[in-house]
Amino acid sequence: MLELPRLDEFRQSTLRAIEMCPRRAMHSLAAGDIATGWTEGAADLGTVFHAIAAEMMATLRRQGESQMATEEAMVIAREVYAASPITLSAEDHDALNWMVLGFCRYKWRPERTLAIEEPLRVEVVCPDGVVRVAKGQPDLVIADPPKGLVVVDYKTTRAKPRAPREAPAEGEPIRGKEYLTDVGTFQRQFYGFLLLRSYPSVEYVTLRELLVRYPDEPPREAALQRSDLEHVEPRIGAAMMKLDNALSDPESDFWRPKPGRHCAKCEVARSCPVPKEQRGDGALTTPDDMDAAAAKFVVVDAQRQQLRDQLKAAHEQTGHYAEVGDGSVIGWNPPLGKGRKFGVHTQIAEVGE
Repeated sequence: MLELPRLDEFRQSTLRAIEMCPRRAMHSLAAGDIATGWTEGAADLGTVFHAIAAEMMATLRRQGESQMATEEAMVIAREVYAASPITLSAEDHDALNWMVLGFCRYKWRPERTLAIEEPLRVEVVCPDGVVRVAKGQPDLVIADPPKGLVVVDYKTTRAKPRAPREAPAEGEPIRGKEYLTDVGTFQRQFYGFLLLRSYPSVEYVTLRELLVRYPDEPPREAALQRSDLEHVEPRIGAAMMKLDNALSDPESDFWRPKPGRHCAKCEVARSCPVPKEQRGDGALTTPDDMDAAAAKFVVVDAQRQQLRDQLKAAHEQTGHYAEVGDGSVIGWNPPLGKGRKFGVHTQIAEVGE
């Protein structure tokens, strides 16, 4: 049976890991809470880059400069990497250099920098009446006068989050919580809660995600208002209470696995009781799995297009709406504000029958 630690503080990364998959988080906690994020080299690359970015931002604040010179940035990167216990692969080291150089393209207001990698701790009265401590360490906190703060979070992932169909104006961020990364969706609430509780005069906190692998990509932003605290704080308190209670019982239902796209890079996937084919978006875990799925995809995609063209032609010739069998039909719908669309319609009223 796993031995789980007792926690005096409940970190942002731990609570986020619990939301992602309690089973994986349990094994990470038992191992010393060292593997709650991506596995393999990506975690090390992110750790090194964040340390370099923190030193670059501290340098800009000391110098009062708005932008880091590339030559100085590379000197800082080499010094921080040399002092780090982490050794990166050649591929990851190339990626690190690329991100450092890309970081030099961002412009800042150094006089507004409030905190760089500084931990925040807030006491929370949980639903059981017990006071527990929530802890988080934002990458960067900057002032947004007159009543706001901005949490800047550096994302080193290869994946790009969603984007609107229409790009924002040049120099403008993409705004909306629906455009944040999965991690950012949680961080917006957690960091926003910590800062709003720590700074009583602040009315809102904006999470700004910088995709440092893609410096030309607009930042993603979404704010948390002080009025949101009445909903966010109880949720965080309940999460800490549930985790705290479950730490004394490794057999608790709390630790049930939660399958999803994160299964593809889970360090304990081989022992997971959820069958691989039932892991949703995380079902493909190896290159062989991906190759086999790709072979099926091109066949199914071709069949789909062929069937769509056939149904469309027959529908236009006969006017008949083919019945799917679940109450929906396939055919053209009449204009409904956004124009006509050929496809599956769930209500007969949509197609005028």
